[in-house]
Amino acid sequence: MIIDAELVEQLKERLALHKKMKGVYFFTPPTIAGERRRYEKAHSRELLDFSVDDLRVMWEQIVECSCKNVYYKSIIMMNGVNKDIRAIKKCLRVIAASASDAMRKAAVL
Repeated sequence: MIIDAELVEQLKERLALHKKMKGVYFFTPPTIAGERRRYEKAHSRELLDFSVDDLRVMWEQIVECSCKNVYYKSIIMMNGVNKDIRAIKKCLRVIAASASDAMRKAAVL
């Protein structure tokens, strides 16, 4: 299995964003409507669709601002079933394990 390094970097960046945004309800939103829309666009991430082994994973991160609150939603689907952030962390562990196996096999050859 060949895993793109760009995918791993995207997953790590999205995990960092998730860690930052999980307590977002207590953030103060921007006061101007245009700034709220820019904040939403800057912190939301489009659908990321990828496969690890036999698992098809889809992950989307959505940030919404009202006048009073900021809301964060992380939608993760594995093979059509809703999951939480632990599924993404598991994917990263699987990718790391397969990369180390590939390196070990290459060293033997």
